[in-house]
Amino acid sequence: MVDNVRDMLRNLIEKAQRYVSDAKINDALHILEINRDKFANVDLDLRFDYLIVLGYIFIVRGELLKAEKVVEEAIRISRKRADRDGRAKCYYLMSLVFHRRGEFEKSNRRLKVAIRLLVDSRNIRLKMSILQVLVMNSYLLNRRLDSELLKELKKNTGVFERYIEALSKYNSGYYEEALQDIQYCKKEWKKRDKIYLAETYFLSAQILYKSGKLKKALIDARKAVEIAINIKDKIGLARAQLLLGTISRDLGKMDEAKEAFHKAERLFSKMDNWQAEYVAKMGRETLER
Repeated sequence: MVDNVRDMLRNLIEKAQRYVSDAKINDALHILEINRDKFANVDLDLRFDYLIVLGYIFIVRGELLKAEKVVEEAIRISRKRADRDGRAKCYYLMSLVFHRRGEFEKSNRRLKVAIRLLVDSRNIRLKMSILQVLVMNSYLLNRRLDSELLKELKKNTGVFERYIEALSKYNSGYYEEALQDIQYCKKEWKKRDKIYLAETYFLSAQILYKSGKLKKALIDARKAVEIAINIKDKIGLARAQLLLGTISRDLGKMDEAKEAFHKAERLFSKMDNWQAEYVAKMGRETLER
């Protein structure tokens, strides 16, 4: 009977994770909230996984005090487990809490802890997520990425190492060199993981846009949208649509731009990401005036 209950609760967590992946945040929260009492007296591993998903949901919803409380409990549990990746995930989530509050230095300190926990890990997905927050913090703090942290982050990552190299060169203004690394990543990730391929086309479109190669940027932005749709990555799709709208607008393709901005606005709205939703809305409304 105990095993049956545990399996049922594990299935609920996995269902909530699928909802999160599909950007159905409120549905994911509902599943976990109505079963809150059932998750109160479970083993540490199950409790930890429940808290990780719940914490992320609260972050996306902007309920940062609730998120902080949940993630702090997850950190306490993580110290009793041998799973360094799990503990790194806690500090990544805490970095998101501080990032959403605008406390970027505190966010970076949590990211540093996460990166050092992952030094021997091959968890590329988590490393990619950490890198994205690190890049945003560096941009908002108006400073370059910490080169030592990048060195630690790219250890044992194979193709991801070249992706980080491309990102580093892009941030330093070496666009042509960055594009050479991006071409390598495209070729390799076509054989492996479509999620990273979508991210690579997105970064490629950004670099091409910044370097003034708008027609090529448009091609890669469309490709990023296409892959995100195929793999049902709603978050990646929203970002790609926003970039597609910006590039299309600058190329004078107003109908495509309006459509892309509108789609990005709707997607971000469903994720409760009001900042990005506002940017997409302003892009659309500017074209409609």
